[in-house]
Amino acid sequence: MDNASSTGIQYLKFLFDNDGQADSLRQKLVDFFPALVYVYDTDKKQISYINKKLTDLLGYSFEDIQNWDNDFLKLIFNEDIEAVKSALDKFDELPGETDFYGFDCRFNHKGGDWRYFHAQGVILQKNDKGKPSSLLFVAQDITESCKSRDEIKAMKELMRDNEHMLQFGSWSWNLENNTLDWSDGIYDILGYSREDNEVQKTLAFVKSQIAPKDLQGLKQTINGAIQEHTKFQHQFAIKRKDGKEIVLLTTGKILTNADGKAIKVYGTSRDITEQASFNEALLHFKSTQLERESFLTFGTWESGADASNFIASDGLLQLYGYNPSERAQLAITEAFFNKHLSAEDLAKLKQAREDALSSNDVYVVEYAITTASGEEKKLESFAKIIRNENNEPVKTYGTTRDITLLKNYEQSLESKIRELNRSNKDLEEFAYVASHDLQEPLRKLTTFCERLSSKYAAELTTDMRLYVERIVSSADNMRILIDNLLEFSRVTRSANQLEPTDLNAIIKEVKQDLDFRIEETSTTIVIEQPLPQIEGIHSQIRQLFTNLLSNSIKFRTLGVQTVIHIESGTATKEDKEICHLPTSKNYHRIEVRDNGIGFEQEYAERIFQIFQRLHGKVEYPGSGVGLAICRKIAENHHGKIYARSTPGQGASFIILLPK
Repeated sequence: MDNASSTGIQYLKFLFDNDGQADSLRQKLVDFFPALVYVYDTDKKQISYINKKLTDLLGYSFEDIQNWDNDFLKLIFNEDIEAVKSALDKFDELPGETDFYGFDCRFNHKGGDWRYFHAQGVILQKNDKGKPSSLLFVAQDITESCKSRDEIKAMKELMRDNEHMLQFGSWSWNLENNTLDWSDGIYDILGYSREDNEVQKTLAFVKSQIAPKDLQGLKQTINGAIQEHTKFQHQFAIKRKDGKEIVLLTTGKILTNADGKAIKVYGTSRDITEQASFNEALLHFKSTQLERESFLTFGTWESGADASNFIASDGLLQLYGYNPSERAQLAITEAFFNKHLSAEDLAKLKQAREDALSSNDVYVVEYAITTASGEEKKLESFAKIIRNENNEPVKTYGTTRDITLLKNYEQSLESKIRELNRSNKDLEEFAYVASHDLQEPLRKLTTFCERLSSKYAAELTTDMRLYVERIVSSADNMRILIDNLLEFSRVTRSANQLEPTDLNAIIKEVKQDLDFRIEETSTTIVIEQPLPQIEGIHSQIRQLFTNLLSNSIKFRTLGVQTVIHIESGTATKEDKEICHLPTSKNYHRIEVRDNGIGFEQEYAERIFQIFQRLHGKVEYPGSGVGLAICRKIAENHHGKIYARSTPGQGASFIILLPK
């Protein structure tokens, strides 16, 4: 407490202690005092007196104080109330009534702001317990001086916070005495503090921390700037206290004296490790992206509402016959790429966009271009139109790929498919005609053999009769083979329409057709649950199940009752993958399972080929066409059939038909 203030408060104490002093005179003297003077009643925690400076300094009237019930704390800024309460408690500890105690706090101004005050207090009275009951205070407004001090402090703190937040620091190099200085930000960047003894503000220390590979380049940059008196910027790696290497970007300028001699270098250094890492990753990504686009022959692009605002990837430039390194010399706009299209294809491209604008904002279009080198290409673009919050189109993202090879392959494949279809059709017609035409000579052969046997029976020797029987038997086998071949041809050539077909009714009809063989072999047919209704050709589906059930009866295990199970469900993913069917579509799964002799699984594909047999004709008669017909019927219905079996444990035939 300065002497002037001490004298002033002592004088004021004298005025308040002297009860004989006229109140009006005391009021005038105190109001004249150039500070806020007030008396605080510690028992009531109220202001018992305050001078007119209340109005001059804080804008309040005496009525305002009375409306607060003279509550002193109403004057104190909310954040300082606890500190003021603590300061008031200090007066209990003062040794004598002439001792003073001071503190700083903020007083609320009526205008809504606050003012800084330095308050000094002295004890006026004590109660019967010896505790202060009345305190006299003189509070001087120190707002302006505090603001200046706080502003300087705040500016330094702000600078310090900015350096820490933006990860940069400032430094200077005095060229005349070869000394260095730097801010707290440099300490932060390097992981040190001002208290670290190992930090030396010397060139030797700094050089020891810079990565050797970057040191020479940094020297050349700074020395060149010193010689030319120019600004400079350089990126280099430096080691932190924890041994981690970071990347700094240093920017500096040269300070010269009146004679033009360089005397100091000022600069800032910023930690750009993340940015450098990002830039490195970005370069790698761009390089990888270009390799990917080049390998897969595609490019990406972005078009704004303004057709001149067009962004193209390096891959797109390559598609059109340009070198990406020439990008800077190219005026890349939408029109730049459109000039490579014919008028017809350009109109098709624009129409596709117009159609997308009125539908789902997505379009796919194929078109031809002539590249910068004169090469003809076929391209396909897939694009998505982006709209703003007002549903206005503002941008289009797209991918364009080279489909030249694909189109050439498709054309070649289509040509081969047409040729194959023609060949198959010719073969089917030949098989049908040949089979049909063979029927007549075969009938004559059988007829003449029968006449020979009956007319010349007495003259035929035993060997002759045996030969005739073999001819007739072979002719019968030939007839069965021809019938089966004709049936296969009919199935292949069928163009019947699909219609709702109840598999339960089909199985009932098949059982009736095979009734004699089922009864003869004591075969049991078990249908696990009602079979579904499908879209099919009734006669073909009936033929399919007739062939399968006939096979199960034919290849039964002797001495074991034949049981055939028929069950249905939904095809699994595995079923569809085995048959190379699309996994996204749903299929019925009908399984015909028996307990017959079975076969090796390695023959599961072979048994569906025409004329292929796993057993001799004597033991198991047949033509080897039945299962080939089954496969053809399944394919006619856009489905598949496959088999599973283990020798001695029966066979399962799984049919997949679209739902």
